[in-house]
Amino acid sequence: MTQPLSVLLTTEGSYPFSEGGVSTWCDVMIRQMPEIQFTLMPLVAQPGLRPFYALPPNVIGSIPVPLWGTGGVNELRPEIGALGLHRLRHSLTSQVMEHTFAPSFRMLLHELLDDQADLARLGESLRLLAQFFRQYDYDAAFHHPLTWKLFQEQVERCSLIFKEHMPENWPPCLLDVIEALRLLYRWLTPIALPLPPVDLIHASAAGLASLPGIIGKLEYGIPFLITEHGVYLRERYLAWIGTDLSPFSQLFATRITRRLVELSLLVADTISPVAKWNARWETRLGADPSKIVPISNGIDQNRFTPQPMPSPEVPTLVWVGRIDPLKDVLTLLRTSNLVKQALPRLKVLIFGKAPVGNEAYDASCRSLHKELGLEETVKFMGFAKSPQDAYIQGHVVVLSSISEALPFSVIEAMFCGRPVVGTDVGGVPEVIGQTGRVVMPRDAQAMAAACIELLSDFQLCQDLGVRAREHALANFTLQKSVDSYRHLYQELNRQSQRVKAAVPNRVKRLNPMAAQPKPQLAKLGAGKWATLSHWLLNTPAESMSGELYD
Repeated sequence: MTQPLSVLLTTEGSYPFSEGGVSTWCDVMIRQMPEIQFTLMPLVAQPGLRPFYALPPNVIGSIPVPLWGTGGVNELRPEIGALGLHRLRHSLTSQVMEHTFAPSFRMLLHELLDDQADLARLGESLRLLAQFFRQYDYDAAFHHPLTWKLFQEQVERCSLIFKEHMPENWPPCLLDVIEALRLLYRWLTPIALPLPPVDLIHASAAGLASLPGIIGKLEYGIPFLITEHGVYLRERYLAWIGTDLSPFSQLFATRITRRLVELSLLVADTISPVAKWNARWETRLGADPSKIVPISNGIDQNRFTPQPMPSPEVPTLVWVGRIDPLKDVLTLLRTSNLVKQALPRLKVLIFGKAPVGNEAYDASCRSLHKELGLEETVKFMGFAKSPQDAYIQGHVVVLSSISEALPFSVIEAMFCGRPVVGTDVGGVPEVIGQTGRVVMPRDAQAMAAACIELLSDFQLCQDLGVRAREHALANFTLQKSVDSYRHLYQELNRQSQRVKAAVPNRVKRLNPMAAQPKPQLAKLGAGKWATLSHWLLNTPAESMSGELYD
């Protein structure tokens, strides 16, 4: 009997613990391919989260990976047991650290931070470290004084690079450097965990969620697929603006993220952005254009049926999404205020809520809502249990995002026969086409003008709604999208089987590690490092965790 195809699906800050476009895509795709067995590896901000989605029957396992909020990575490996943990820790001698860990860790730091990074060597360093952490204690290795010496040495070696980008903040203080090492310790957590036996690894983003795919591909030859919903690197840059991270830590974080994205795009067998617009970013970041296969999001058209528009006497805008800086609800509120001046009877219905970590942004939205005197005009409706019921309450659906991929909310609204006023980001113009209006992001004046145009012409609004549904039916059906992924899974698996048959040893090796200079004596002694390393691993980081996820 043929075994079903098995897929490890990795996510970051989304499925199955929170709502949103990526989560919707994951849930729909899994349910529409019941013949495939999925194991989930969701990267989350903290442990103990309750799933937002009930998992389909073909999800045979879930391995949540909290990047923050744990006392150490060993908490995520209960299979080791007390005796196994004792063995891992006591086998980690100074000699092992110096001769096995240090060369790989030094190479990793060099390729992450240097302007002239060699991505093949970066991949090799991650593969070697993943091997190392299968035999030795991840937490103990990062507690070790040698780790600090290597890290401080590399920061000093790259001082000219950092100083060029942040001359007014150079040199960083000691706590800034420790904070940067803490980020690295937390973000590398996925490489310390064993991979389940699967036929294929599918990452929902290039970046941290791609780490299991990178290791699986380089160490075991497992086919690796990336679906880019947004532009991960761009969204991370936007998310770090205005955070509490120090300038040095922000620069360090952006440098690491860019390198991991570039490596992900290099190693992946296939990259399937949900919009052609994303492919331009991927190519600029080094992706081979021949590996890029765009697959648009799809919607089950049977769940969304066109309904007559409400009476034009009360012009109504509908917004559906999560309360998040990337969705730019503040511009939506400013737009509403401008439209209200032209159409005093305006109603704006905001469906959605703020995920964990976005409480401050939600508060700023409520504050502006009150400041603009929109209490009677704009209503916060909470989570929409039925998206269709939300869309059909309005004449026009608005999308105010500053970053998107190919948003489900736009396609859903079009299936409901509603025109969309959206921003010129990601694949939004590809979806809307000539069936609505597209304006520049963060331009409340332009968005208001587009909304006023449609709300003031009921016949135009109706005509565009009809064309919107026709356009969606022709291009964005669920069956078309799922069939594309099913075919891609099968093709990658066939290629893998051919490789296994031809090459008994599937393990792919990159260029051997080049000689590295011997580390110089660092300035922080072992005694102080023992105290600081405890702070490094155990100080709560909730203030940062919410900034790292959409």
